[in-house]
Amino acid sequence: MKRYTDYTDEEIIALSADQIKHLTDIEVAYEGIIPVEKQELEDVPVMNIVADVEVYECRGKFFDNIENAHAFQNMKTISVDYDYSIGSEYKYCQPESDYYDGVKTKHFFKKEQVDEMKGDLKRIQSIKNRNEAKTSEYNKYINSIQKITDSIETKISIASNHLQKIDNAQMVYDNHLKLANNDKEVANNFFYIAYKNDEVLAKLIMGQEEWDKRVSA
Repeated sequence: MKRYTDYTDEEIIALSADQIKHLTDIEVAYEGIIPVEKQELEDVPVMNIVADVEVYECRGKFFDNIENAHAFQNMKTISVDYDYSIGSEYKYCQPESDYYDGVKTKHFFKKEQVDEMKGDLKRIQSIKNRNEAKTSEYNKYINSIQKITDSIETKISIASNHLQKIDNAQMVYDNHLKLANNDKEVANNFFYIAYKNDEVLAKLIMGQEEWDKRVSA
């Protein structure tokens, strides 16, 4: 059984979509990937609860009064730390950075609201967790298939580019031969000058013997 890695450049670029699908299925089998059907997700109920408590955040603290938030913003504070290489016995303090991201308005729920609807909110969270598990399992399967598909497509792309390089090199050689009035010795000299930095391709077009002759000259 041939895998996609066993195909020559010429063979793999000639494959049809059905043949590529077959090669993908072979790799799925080799990888031991178990098919996962896309499952229908449960509807998530919408709760009639609004975050209507407005507070003000500054430097990680929350205030119910914007004046207090601004006052805290302008306070000079210090932080306490220690050098982990010498231990916590030698703690030191230093001024905190003067850069803060201002005062931000945030909205939260009332605790009474959350407590009153706790049962419904727990059921909603359970539905979300189940949906997330279904989605995660399916996405993991799809990503595994995509990884195989990408590998095959990459090999096809590399093969196509390689064959195109060979075709281009052959066109260059044919042009050199025409310019040299079909004198292969002169054409090979031209071609060697052009492709001496691509040994594999040069040998493929002009042959090992002609390459060796010019390398050793």
